[in-house]
Amino acid sequence: MAIAVREAMKQIRFDRPVRISFGKPGKTRLVHTVWEASECLANDKWPDHNGPMFEMADVALRGATQGQVTAQEARQAFADAALEARILVVTARSKRTHGGQATPSSASSSSTSPKSRSSSS
Repeated sequence: MAIAVREAMKQIRFDRPVRISFGKPGKTRLVHTVWEASECLANDKWPDHNGPMFEMADVALRGATQGQVTAQEARQAFADAALEARILVVTARSKRTHGGQATPSSASSSSTSPKSRSSSS
């Protein structure tokens, strides 16, 4: 990855972090930037590198560096991938449930992505 792209990714911050856990009880990671989210996706601890939400997050994070996707849309895509991989830690404040399961839109109550707006209506 080119240094300029890496530096651009480090500068693109989410409005609020995404909290994930790679399995150690009580050990969570707060993801604040597009760069950190991309590093998490590339991590060999990520449970599923083949899921559809994983693929969408990868594309969205790269798109954010090119101005094609907002930081918040990239955040939502990353949170959706974390939910799909069952590593998203949903706080009580942002939690909305559907049949006892956290929904992808619960990962970001302030998302601007069209997908989230239409699914929460």
